[in-house]
Amino acid sequence: MGMTLSRKMSIQLTALVGAVVVLAGVSLWGVRGLEGQLASAVDEYQRLRAVYEAALPIASAAEALRGDHPDHVRARTQLQRASQRLRRLIQDDPQTSQPAQAALDQLSRVIDQLFTDDESSTQALAGVRLALNHMATQAANTRAGIDRAETAAAAQVQQTFTYIVAVGSVILLAAVCIGIVQYRSVMRPLHRMIPAVRRIAAGTFDQRLDAERTDEFAMLVEEINRMSAQLSELYRDLEAKVERASRELVRSERLASVGFLAAGVAHEINNPLGIIAGHAELTLSALREKLDEATVNESRESLSIITEEAFRCKGIIEKLLSLSRGSDAGKSTVSMRSVVDDVITMTQALPAYRNRSVVADLSEHTLTVHANDAEMKQVLLNLVVNALQATDDNGHVTITGKQDHDTVCIEVTDNGKGMDPTTLSRVFEPFFTTRSGAGTSGTGLGLSISHAIIESHGGTLRATSAGPNRGSTFTIILPALEGDPHG
Repeated sequence: MGMTLSRKMSIQLTALVGAVVVLAGVSLWGVRGLEGQLASAVDEYQRLRAVYEAALPIASAAEALRGDHPDHVRARTQLQRASQRLRRLIQDDPQTSQPAQAALDQLSRVIDQLFTDDESSTQALAGVRLALNHMATQAANTRAGIDRAETAAAAQVQQTFTYIVAVGSVILLAAVCIGIVQYRSVMRPLHRMIPAVRRIAAGTFDQRLDAERTDEFAMLVEEINRMSAQLSELYRDLEAKVERASRELVRSERLASVGFLAAGVAHEINNPLGIIAGHAELTLSALREKLDEATVNESRESLSIITEEAFRCKGIIEKLLSLSRGSDAGKSTVSMRSVVDDVITMTQALPAYRNRSVVADLSEHTLTVHANDAEMKQVLLNLVVNALQATDDNGHVTITGKQDHDTVCIEVTDNGKGMDPTTLSRVFEPFFTTRSGAGTSGTGLGLSISHAIIESHGGTLRATSAGPNRGSTFTIILPALEGDPHG
C-alpha cells in the first residue's frame, strides 16, 4: 500500500523542521565562536591597557633623570610605581610574555642602583630606556595578539556566513521542491476532479472518477463515486415518482373535465333517451293492437327515430370516453381536425354556454401530429372552456388551425374579459386562477397541466391579450407529422 498524503506531508514537514534546526545550530555555532574571539580580543585590549599603564611611570622616571639636574627621588618613586603595576600585570596574567618580566627585572636593578649611587644618573637613564624598550616589545606582542583575534573573528564571521548561506540555500531549495511536490500532489487530483464534480452538479450522475492513487484523494474519489451513484439512484427514483405523479395529475384533471362535461351533457342525453322511450312505447302499443301495413310503416319510422337518437347518445358518450382514457396508450398519429371537431361537439352540449358560439376555421392542411389523442383533447377542451367562461352572453370563441412547414398551429381566440400584464405573466403558474363566484372557481391547475402536456410533446403553449375586456388568444404550436404544408 502506498504512502498516504498526510504521512508524506508529515515527513516533508519534519525534514523542513530538521533543516531549520540545522540552520539554527550553525548560527549558534557561529555566534559562540564570535563570542570566544570577542573575549580573546577584550583580554588582549585589557592586557595592552595594563602595559601602557605600567609604561607611563617608566617614561615619567626617564623624564626625571634627563637634564643637568636629575630628580632621583621622583625617578625612584615612578619606577617603584611601574614595578608594582608590572608585578600585578604578571600576577593577573601568568601568560604575559617575557618582555614584561625583563622590564620588571631591569627596573629592579635601576631602583637598586639609584638607592646606592645617587650620582649615577646616566646609567640609571640607560636602564630606564632599556626597560621602556622591553615594554614597547610587550606592547607590540599584545597588539599582535589583538590583530590575531580580529583576524580570527573576521574568519569566523565569514565562515559562519558561508555556512548559513549554504544551509539556507539548501533549505530554500528543499522548501521550493516540497512546495512543488505538495502543489502537484494536491492540485493535480483536484483539477482532475473539478470537471467531474461539475458534471455531477449539472445532473450527470453516471460520471465516475478513476482512483489512480492510494492516499486520501483515493478515499475522496471513492466517496464522490458513491455519492454520484446514490444521487443517480435517487434521481431516477425521483423522476419515476414525478412521472407517476404527473400522470396522475393529468388524469385527475382530465377526469375533472369529464365530470364537468358529464354534468353539462346529462340534460342533452336525457332528451334523446326520453324520445327513445316514448317512441318505443308507442311502437310496442301499436304492434300489440294490430299489425297492418300502416302500423308497420309507423313502427319503421319510430325505430328510425330511436336509432338516430341512440346513435346520438352513443356519439356523446364515446367522446366523453375518449377524453377519459388514460395516456398509457402512448402517442400515435392524431388529426387535430378531429380533435377540434370532437371538442366543439362536447362543448356545444353544455347548456350553460348555449348562448355562446364556438366555431372552427381550419385551413386545408393535414394538421396531423404525433401525440396522445386524449391529452390533445384535454388541452383543447381546457382552452375552449376557459374561453367560454371568460365571455359573457353572446360571446364568441374561434378555433383556427394552420400548418406552416413543419409546425401545426392551433389558436383559441375569445372576445371575453382579456388579461392584464400581471395575469399574462402568471397564467401558466400552478394554482393561479382569476375565477371567482359560485360555480366558476377553479383549481388553477388546468393551464399549467396543459402547458406541461404541450411541452412534453415538443411544442409550446403561449398566451396573448390586448388588455382587459379585449379578449385573449391561446396558441398551441406542435411539430407536424408531415413536413409538406400541403400534404
